[in-house]
Parts: sequence; structure tokens; C-alpha cells
Amino acid sequence: MTERPILFSAPMVRAILAGTKTQTRRVVKLKPDYMETFLRLPNKVACCPYGQPGGRLWVRETFEDCESALHSCVLYRADGGTPGTKWTPSIHMPRWASRITLEITGMRVERLQDISEADAMAEGVHYSLLEKIQAGQDRWARHAYKKLWESIHGPGSWDLNPWVWVVEFKGVAQ
Repeated sequence: MTERPILFSAPMVRAILAGTKTQTRRVVKLKPDYMETFLRLPNKVACCPYGQPGGRLWVRETFEDCESALHSCVLYRADGGTPGTKWTPSIHMPRWASRITLEITGMRVERLQDISEADAMAEGVHYSLLEKIQAGQDRWARHAYKKLWESIHGPGSWDLNPWVWVVEFKGVAQ
């Protein structure tokens, strides 16, 4: 079975652990010359760099390896921290330190702004009551997801409406 790494921020790790995040969207990274050809493929998901349904992803998150002569341990930023913790960026997390394995249950390609309200909730978004009122009762999750997307990809990135891989997953007991 193929296992691939995938990066998640501390808030998204907490959402995965809480069971409120079961999807992630990642930009389809292709040269513009290839995008038109890619979009014509009958089975686009076969090209997905994250794997296929049934495949597994191991989560890379910010951590500290606090191994000592007496024992080894790993601290995770998503769980909080103590003063003086020397965090290692998630990109450098080795497989052995990962505590979360995900099984891919679905895969598709769509435009970012085509996200439904239900899918935005499956992205594990957080919101305040004020945000829910401002966005409207029927669109609050999409509004919260737009804010999350722009916090990761920069101001105006939502308006670019890129093609994204939609990876659906469930947790796997380790």
C-alpha cells in the first residue's frame, strides 16, 4: 500500500483529531501549457500526487523530538507547547514521528469556488457567531473557508479560483 506525506497546520491537525476535518483541497500544480490537456483527461484523479482512494497519507505537523537518554518522546505543536520548545517545521517531520495516518476515501478535481457548504464544513473550518451572522445562515462555512484559504495562500488567492484536488479521507487506527 502506498503511503505519502501531507502537511497540515496545527489548527487543521486539531480538526482532524476532533473528527471535524475529513477533506482537504490542494492546488493542482501544472504548467499552464498542460492544464488544458489535463482537463480533457477522462480520469484526472489518476494523476493526483496525493494518491488514490484506498491509499494512505501520513500527516506531517510541527513537532519537537524530545529524546533523552531515558526515553524518547515527540511533542506536537497542535497540542500546545511550553516556553522554550524548539519546534521543528512540519516539512522536516520523519515518518516515525507521525501520529496520524489517513486513508483516502475519495478524490476529485474541481474549481476552488465550487466548494459546497457541506464540503466547507468537512474542511474543519472554525467560525465565530459574528462571522456566521455576517456571512448569512446558509453560507457561513464557505465564508469561513474562504478566509482560511486566503490565510494560507495569500490575499486575493480565492478570487483566482484555481483548480484543486479534493482529497476526502478518514482516520486510520495506528
